[in-house]
Amino acid sequence: MTAQIIPFKIERQQDGEFRISDAELAGHLGYAEVRYFRQAIRKNLSDISELDFCVIVTQKSSGGRPEKIYWLTERQAIHMVYRADTPVARELAIKLTKAFVELRRKTRLEMPLPEFFRLSLVNDQVRQWQREYPDGFFVDLHRVLGLDRPAIGNHSNCAHFINRYIYKFLFGELGLTAIRDANPADEEHVRAHKHHQVLKAKHMPALRQHIEKVATILSCAISLRQFDDLFNRRFPSVNTQIGFMFGEMPVMAGRLIQETRS
Repeated sequence: MTAQIIPFKIERQQDGEFRISDAELAGHLGYAEVRYFRQAIRKNLSDISELDFCVIVTQKSSGGRPEKIYWLTERQAIHMVYRADTPVARELAIKLTKAFVELRRKTRLEMPLPEFFRLSLVNDQVRQWQREYPDGFFVDLHRVLGLDRPAIGNHSNCAHFINRYIYKFLFGELGLTAIRDANPADEEHVRAHKHHQVLKAKHMPALRQHIEKVATILSCAISLRQFDDLFNRRFPSVNTQIGFMFGEMPVMAGRLIQETRS
């Protein structure tokens, strides 16, 4: 899918991310030749790689020689705009941000919601597992839920709790569905991977931050009812919503507890 947002040409890549090519951005920045801008990108490659996954496509130039084309996400492009430090940089950064925002808004309106959430959340490849939950998280969770912890693994109710208070809170019902579809359960209701392994890397900082907050609340709570009360105090009704990152309909966490108990 290619979208023409005047004055920028922004394209959605196969992984669902909107990106702008180095040549397109170099022209707006006033570089005489794109190779000078590519040199600047290479100097800042470690920085922009920390912001998002860097897409580099090798193709033949008009002269027949191979050349590397850098496709930059919004954050990467804005970073490089300010790094360029040209007279038009600040104005260009503002216009570029508006172009990305408008394109995402238009695409969300036109795209079926399940597909939108899949492209927004799910990574093309499953990442290698690493521990994301702090020490004592599952000990506290079993205690708060009133459950005996199995000798191996965790009680199945822990997964329900995590889905509701972490994934559904952050990404909404449609987001959780997209994550589950990308990480399906087998006939014995066992999933091959942890949900965070199928999330795009850009969502991991928010996920880790939320896990830490939930872990703190769990460590203070002595029951599920008290956890629910502390959770709603930590995330008041103005912010406590199912789908915090995507702005779905606000739902108090207390309703989740009622659903769990029913």
